Amino acid sequence: MATSASDRRCRKIQGVAQVVIFGSQKFAIRVQADPQAAAARGVSLEDVRTAVSRANSSTPVGTLNGPKQDVALQASGQMDKAADYRHVIVAWRNGSPVRLDEVAKGL
Repeated sequence: MATSASDRRCRKIQGVAQVVIFGSQKFAIRVQADPQAAAARGVSLEDVRTAVSRANSSTPVGTLNGPKQDVALQASGQMDKAADYRHVIVAWRNGSPVRLDEVAKGL
């Protein structure tokens, strides 16, 4: 893991054993929707975008407060591989789920 200049400066402070910087890397998922397959199932590109966004959440759920440290708690539903997204439900049509791998390529 690469260290930043601010990371190295923080480690020089007496009593600091480890520095972890959150948010330094951005995760991105790229979905190549198949417009014909989506249209055939009555699914819009907005439906696809919403489903991927919903499936890939990382939100704060609270904090732990102590006398020397406060820690933010996060629940991460982030998927690490494109294959993990295959079975994400994009929409329900006629009582059946339409999954991402039915309307997108390369998953």
